[in-house]
Amino acid sequence: MSAQAQTMAAHTMAPSIAVGALEIWEHASAPEPNAAERLQRELAEARATAEALRQANQGLTELLHVASHELRAPLTTITASEQLAAHRLRGLREALRRDPTAATHARAAERARAALARVDQQVHRLSRLVDDLLDAARAQSGKAAPPIAPCDLAAVIQDVVTEHRMTWPGQRILVALPTAPVGHPGPAPSVAVLADPLRLARVVTNFLSNALKYSPDNRPVEVRLTVDGDLARIAVRDEGPGLPEAERERVWERFHQVADSQGQSVAESGLGLGLYIARSIIAQYGGRVGVWTAPGRGSTFWCELPLVQTPRHDGQTQP
Repeated sequence: MSAQAQTMAAHTMAPSIAVGALEIWEHASAPEPNAAERLQRELAEARATAEALRQANQGLTELLHVASHELRAPLTTITASEQLAAHRLRGLREALRRDPTAATHARAAERARAALARVDQQVHRLSRLVDDLLDAARAQSGKAAPPIAPCDLAAVIQDVVTEHRMTWPGQRILVALPTAPVGHPGPAPSVAVLADPLRLARVVTNFLSNALKYSPDNRPVEVRLTVDGDLARIAVRDEGPGLPEAERERVWERFHQVADSQGQSVAESGLGLGLYIARSIIAQYGGRVGVWTAPGRGSTFWCELPLVQTPRHDGQTQP
């Protein structure tokens, strides 16, 4: 090939080489198919994770703030009551030394007893707050429920009500339990479910404590146990301010506390865990919870659990 022909061939091939090189560069630098979508998805997931972490951190901060306040309040009362009781007992001891028969000794002893009773009440409150924290952690971690066995709901309710009548002496607590059928005198029938009685007592305690906090002092709170088919239902009714519709689902959330828009005096605000714990416990035993309420008409918090199925003589089962 002549020099002129070689030169012409080189000029002819140069554009083709350049185009090929450009195609190779574009292919190497271009994103893989769907890579942009994948990046967008990963970015969205990262943002969602960051938001979840932010909310978790905010929830932890709120919990620490509320817990510190709620734990400090009974400790303050315990300290003051203990100091007051100790002062009165020292005075009583001195009075007895001076005059063992003085009539004022009984009054001094009663005042000291009242101070110690306040200590006992606040210790009970502290214990309940700690139990709430432990139960909330257990529910959040998804740990299995404790071993279960048939337990009598009527007995659980009676124990919880007896305890609350002592700690809320100024409130009326009514109890309605199933009775023996007409014409069959005897003890009230057992209402048995498969559960841990201590855990169910926590549920009744949380429902009842909540009702007492929001109920007017001169109005009763009712705890009712009924049987409907193969289900047992516990319902705790108060005549407090009730709940707006927007709060009926939120009350079951962790750390949620209903604002007291009616000016109702609430003795103990708690940690906002009681109803969340109650729902978690009942769900572990195959039950469900709910609330019937309306603003200005009070609230009824309830839970349902399946009854223990007992075999009949014909081989079938019955509640």
